[in-house]
Amino acid sequence: MSAGRFEHLDKSVAAGQYAQARCSLEIDKNRLYAGTDKVLYYLDTGMLSRFAGDYETSNTELSEAEKLIEYYYAKSVSQAVGSFMLNDTVIDYAGEDYEDIYTNIFMALNYVRLNKTEDAFVEIRRFDNKIKLLSSKYEQAIYEAKRQTEDSQAAYTQPDLHFHNSALARYISLLLYRSRGQFDNAEIDKKYMESAFKTQPSLYPFAFPSAVEEEFCIPEGMARLNVLSFTGLAPGKEEEVIRIPDAIGGLWFKIAFPVMYKQPSKTAYVEIEAEAEDGTKSRKTLELIESIENIAEDTFRQKQALLYTKAFLRAVSKTASSSAVSAALEAQDDEGLNALGGLLRFTSSLFIEVSERADTRTSRFFPAEVRAGGLNLKSGLYRVRVSCYDKSGKLLHRDIKEDVPVQSGKLNIVESICTR
Repeated sequence: MSAGRFEHLDKSVAAGQYAQARCSLEIDKNRLYAGTDKVLYYLDTGMLSRFAGDYETSNTELSEAEKLIEYYYAKSVSQAVGSFMLNDTVIDYAGEDYEDIYTNIFMALNYVRLNKTEDAFVEIRRFDNKIKLLSSKYEQAIYEAKRQTEDSQAAYTQPDLHFHNSALARYISLLLYRSRGQFDNAEIDKKYMESAFKTQPSLYPFAFPSAVEEEFCIPEGMARLNVLSFTGLAPGKEEEVIRIPDAIGGLWFKIAFPVMYKQPSKTAYVEIEAEAEDGTKSRKTLELIESIENIAEDTFRQKQALLYTKAFLRAVSKTASSSAVSAALEAQDDEGLNALGGLLRFTSSLFIEVSERADTRTSRFFPAEVRAGGLNLKSGLYRVRVSCYDKSGKLLHRDIKEDVPVQSGKLNIVESICTR
């Protein structure tokens, strides 16, 4: 997908005009998304709908994306011939692993906002089940890729997957249990969160949030206001090309595969302020609880092993046959055959150059980081401000929520989005 085509949407999202962005996307969907981009369309619309506060529609769209991801992943086996002949851009986009698993997290949060606690728990369990399958997901696919080309020389070491537990998923579950008064279950989620930080330091290179312990220390008669702040944008993808000379015929192997890169974010810290009807104010700085961008990169490395293997085998198959034929023709004692061999070499080089392309498709509106925190307040209505600042203290974005009800014994949650 060309970034330029989405410029008007990106500007609306950066300005916090999510409903406008969602409307523009719907109007331009045939121009923005190809027939093989249905998953991208539903992921993007689903995220914009939830940003705009339309949680029912968001769940419908994210659920459709999830179904298509499962369907297209299974279908990719039958589409393998086309992707080996040309490239992966000709097949239906089946989503990245982080896109697939985080659809459940965002659907869970949508259900929280819709006061459907049981449905939220279902989504968190589905998220957990997907994580358990990640480590073995591509082993068979890599084997099949090599088997199809009968090339055992294309061995590529599959990297270890670090991600096996999400602090964010456990935190949402903890909040749900705490709001029900089920503190034993909430304690279990806290232990899982601690384990996520201890056993996955490369994915959680920041301090364990003190806000977690505060969930168990709410003064009697007080209510708890929880805030989740989603900042930045998840990684993008770009093409990386490697060319390896072919000693047989002088052609080259062109290998094109996608690499993931983090998108820079200006947000350095986020502060919340709750103002009561009598003018009393309470403030707090939110703490990092999840780096979606770190998890996106980690899970992508598994898939990248498959993509690299396929690209290598595809390049070999494209190059080897044309090299052998052109070399044989040029070796003949015939001027016409020599010329034909040279022409074949040129056209083969041109075909390889043009057809070998990496699939750099990815969704556009998943956040990069999640911050969390809360305030212990008296029950009542509050004006809640969520302010994002850069490292110099300059205000980047401010969400103001009017008349937020905060009630004792209930889950009172506010979300804020800043893509800058």
